[in-house]
Amino acid sequence: MLEPLLFKPVYKDYLWGGTRIAERFGRADAPAVCAESWELTDRPEGMSVVESGAYAGKTLSELVQAHGEALLGRGKKASAFPLLVKIFDTHQRTSLQVHPDAACARRTGGSAKNEMWYMLGVAPEAAVSIGFRKRMTRKTLAEIVENRDAERMETLLNRYHAGEGCAFFIPAGCVHSTEAGCLILEVQQNSDTTYRLWDWNRTGPDGKPRKLHLAESLTAIHWNAGPTLFSGDEMPTPFFAVQRHRTRRAVRLDTEGARFDILFTSRQAATILYGASRTFTIPEGRTCLIPAALGKYRIAAAEGTREILRIRSEA
Repeated sequence: MLEPLLFKPVYKDYLWGGTRIAERFGRADAPAVCAESWELTDRPEGMSVVESGAYAGKTLSELVQAHGEALLGRGKKASAFPLLVKIFDTHQRTSLQVHPDAACARRTGGSAKNEMWYMLGVAPEAAVSIGFRKRMTRKTLAEIVENRDAERMETLLNRYHAGEGCAFFIPAGCVHSTEAGCLILEVQQNSDTTYRLWDWNRTGPDGKPRKLHLAESLTAIHWNAGPTLFSGDEMPTPFFAVQRHRTRRAVRLDTEGARFDILFTSRQAATILYGASRTFTIPEGRTCLIPAALGKYRIAAAEGTREILRIRSEA
């Protein structure tokens, strides 16, 4: 496991998706409507496959099982890769949803999900809704949902207008939604458990209202939960940490054999130098996994503006 790994994106064409993933990052293989690109995923409903190199064709799951500590880090074992990294593009508003924490997931099924949103691009009037702006109870919220009271629902939520480069950590149990016009890199625990609390009285492709998960949502919600906002280059959470590198100079990094690195190139391609004289290029807008066993490496100096996000698991 001594080489960087690039994986084929897994695309999702949910009804609220747009075209900016293809347009901004030159993704000719993306569908016409692309809501999400799962960049790094070890899940049955979306599995990463190595694109090229010595491990071409291998799934991320196969690499975790075969290489264990060399991939994940010294002393680390897992049945699946611990994180999921995706890009999503909202041409329409997403549903208002909530994810369970570990205790709730044990009761309701699924997996815990804490996540971070890094804003890659935001339309001038776009906003995100995260958490309740005033005291809320199960009874009141259930009445609003059951009565399909869209006007009242709008008054309940904290809205944030965040520019490119801002980030939000959204803990499990915190309700959240994204308005149209947001292009976001999401870093999360390896989970696809989502409870749809509200969908703005929208209908699906079949003309019927989309299914809600009211009982599960009311069980999962932490009523006082809200986001942590980041605007600097260090973005730590209890589950993963994100570092932002915006320098034209070379960047020296080291996994120390202790944990993997994930690199996302939001602007410009990046060249990795490792070993005695080996190089690897990460195209713009792609996600690369650096195995823990790789150790020391450099990101070469660049001309012009670049931005690289380094993601590390805290588990």
